Amino acid sequence: MKDLPLGKAVPVPDAYDPSVLRALPRSSLRAGMEGFDLWRCYELTWIGPRGKPETAVLELIYPVQSGNIVESKSLKLYLAGFSNESFPGPGKLVETIRRDLEGVLMAPFVKVSILLATKAS
Repeated sequence: MKDLPLGKAVPVPDAYDPSVLRALPRSSLRAGMEGFDLWRCYELTWIGPRGKPETAVLELIYPVQSGNIVESKSLKLYLAGFSNESFPGPGKLVETIRRDLEGVLMAPFVKVSILLATKAS
């Protein structure tokens, strides 16, 4: 576990890089439990189809039966890497994040939602 970024100075990725994600084995104390883990990431940024930055809140939900949890700082670094990446729409971004996290978490599913800001009128 010495390759975990928590508590260390590490460079922030300047591009999409799923290799920064780090898994932590889920405790056997949760065996037999039901429920889910919920993460809200309040600063997700990417480049939209018009070449301008887009921002949103990201919500991740996955079952407590997953084999791993994701190490928090590695998730933050992973998400920071999207700030310079272009996506044709939020759907492709959601698909990318879901695919990467399902592999790391060893989860049967990961629900990924992007909560876009609405403009006040």
